[in-house]
Amino acid sequence: MVELTSATRRHLTRLFRAEEVAEVAALLETECSANLPLIGAVTPLGLERIRFAVLRCSGGDLARLRDAITLAKSDWRDVLVAAGFAARVEAHLSWESLRFDADARQSWREGKGAESVRFRLGEEVLFRGLRRGQRGRVINLSGLEPEPRYQVETVSGDFVEEHQCLLQKID
Repeated sequence: MVELTSATRRHLTRLFRAEEVAEVAALLETECSANLPLIGAVTPLGLERIRFAVLRCSGGDLARLRDAITLAKSDWRDVLVAAGFAARVEAHLSWESLRFDADARQSWREGKGAESVRFRLGEEVLFRGLRRGQRGRVINLSGLEPEPRYQVETVSGDFVEEHQCLLQKID
């Protein structure tokens, strides 16, 4: 078991509900710790980049946290990529965690929101990636980390969750 840094604790308390904080801290200290493969520095500070990545990928959801920890236990470099922390060793230091809860969703629905959120409720979008060229309408915001995710109704009537980078505005 490797304890958490104060910065790691700050992020987890911002992302998770108060009643989940102890469980999240315990998971990070025991499951995202000295047990990771090919880990060199087994100190609280040495694990901070990976723990930040796991927290960011979780988006404040316990099930996603467990999935991110499982991925880190397989190959923690994949978690760094997923969190956007792979290109620069210091990338995690500039990350500011964004809490996503019912209040954040309601604020977005009212037209207010974080500057990183590109699409509004009801906005028409064009898909990139596997759904390239399909159109849809944003019906909900479903998360903020590691980037905003939206629920989109396609023109064919399907409902999908998509990351912001795979959507574009229709002019």
